[in-house]
Amino acid sequence: MSIGDLIRPNFPGAQYDPREHAFTIQVNGRVVSHVGMDDRTIKVGEQFVRVAAIGFVVTHESVRHRKFATTLMQLAHDAAKESGIPFAALFTGVPQLYVSRGYEFKENLSAAEPGGMVASLDGSVWPEGVVDLRGKAW
Repeated sequence: MSIGDLIRPNFPGAQYDPREHAFTIQVNGRVVSHVGMDDRTIKVGEQFVRVAAIGFVVTHESVRHRKFATTLMQLAHDAAKESGIPFAALFTGVPQLYVSRGYEFKENLSAAEPGGMVASLDGSVWPEGVVDLRGKAW
């Protein structure tokens, strides 16, 4: 199973674009869990903010509840921190899955795209102001 094969049934209608960083877990040669991450610079108010844009977080139903996505999210966060990225940001309809990873709903990010959540990776405080994603949502 490829990344696309895993993503398509879980994100109907979404166009999967390969991510800058694709963190995956394979079982028997099949991709069963994926977290994508891009290094993006967005504008919040008058400042430019670098974020790890997290997308297409998915685990095949046959292997859920094994903490695969949790492991991959940690790898993505670690890679972002090593690159000096202060925040991870994502958009979701199921925020309860991300609260335990340190994500918080941010009204200004959600105004740009529904379900916006942010996790500080280095203790930085998320800025106030209108968010310009400077491109499409991830």
